[in-house]
Amino acid sequence: MSGNAARVLLSALLQEPWLEATASELTAQSTHLGELLQRAMRVDRAAATALLDALWSRAKSDVGWNEPVWREVFVVASVCAAVAAVEHESRDGTVALRRLDEAFIMGGPAEILQPFVDLVEPLVLQGHDFVVEGASATPEVPNLPTITVAIPRLQDPTASQFSDFFRADRPCCMTGEGIASGWPALRYWKDWGWWTRRYGHRHVPLEVGAFNDPSWHEEVAAISDFVRRVQGGSEIVYLAQHTLFDQLPGLREHFREPDVVRGRVTRTNAWMGSANTVTPLHFDSYDGILTQVVGYKHVRLFPPSDTRYLYPTSTPWTVQRRWPTAENEVADGTTGSEPRGTISLVDIAAPDVRRFPLFEKAGCVEVVLAPGDAVYIPSGWWHWVRALTQSISISFVL
Repeated sequence: MSGNAARVLLSALLQEPWLEATASELTAQSTHLGELLQRAMRVDRAAATALLDALWSRAKSDVGWNEPVWREVFVVASVCAAVAAVEHESRDGTVALRRLDEAFIMGGPAEILQPFVDLVEPLVLQGHDFVVEGASATPEVPNLPTITVAIPRLQDPTASQFSDFFRADRPCCMTGEGIASGWPALRYWKDWGWWTRRYGHRHVPLEVGAFNDPSWHEEVAAISDFVRRVQGGSEIVYLAQHTLFDQLPGLREHFREPDVVRGRVTRTNAWMGSANTVTPLHFDSYDGILTQVVGYKHVRLFPPSDTRYLYPTSTPWTVQRRWPTAENEVADGTTGSEPRGTISLVDIAAPDVRRFPLFEKAGCVEVVLAPGDAVYIPSGWWHWVRALTQSISISFVL
């Protein structure tokens, strides 16, 4: 990433029409931050760093980024910091690339960030040799849980067959060449060493620990570190619902949209992590297809009509971060009479039927996903997901 090439890209970004309004809005909210942005846009490394620190602090506070201006400023400041880092460390783009990855993580658009990544990434690859210690083992088939009521399974479904389930808002499991079993991802991605060799220098967001662990937290880590921790097996680490394929577009060569929903996908997310990662029982306001690439996952689903039995809460798990107790339980839906919210208070792996007696009335259907399988989850259907092994999944939002 030569200084001249970086400056040309930055100059084009700073001439974007929306940036003037963004800078004015930031200054109206904070004169100090507005001044830092103006200095950062002149490639003042100290100002860019100070501005990013202030924005991170706000993101982690109760106030958060409640308006688009904060994300827009974060992207611009990250790019300015990356350019400044390269000009100060012309032989090593490590710091610059981390700044750009952090902008991706916080929702920065690929059309702005990728041209800068294309310039800085070669510097990092020239300066580092990612050594993979030991062999990368393919996850063994686990002891599978007993399935009481199985989701219908479709082998090589046609669009018409899938439409029957889609129109009826009924979940189904699908497999076959037209779904995912022929993807190159099934061959490449199971080798965790491949991830380190190919992308070990990139950074991703992680959730560390179980939701009922007081030490649960979020962090940004290099993929090489993430892989080491996944294979170590001593902690729960999860890259959850991340737009990884915008950040690492080369991965898109290894998979495609399932044939039955080709052209209808609006968003694609990655889920990667150790065994025993859990997505608590919740429902989404959109239809989705969860596709298994590496390892095995257990998925349990409940119909919208059973909401009254599932004790919904509007308190997000990122705030609650642990299973409810008498001290932290919130009121929404705890009686089952007026259900609200999209997240269940019930730990369905070990339900407390004394505190949640109506849960026994809920009807569950379930499936174990193996590599190449996909489950259709209609909008409004409650679902809980647990990784039985080290796991990689792709979710397609319809």
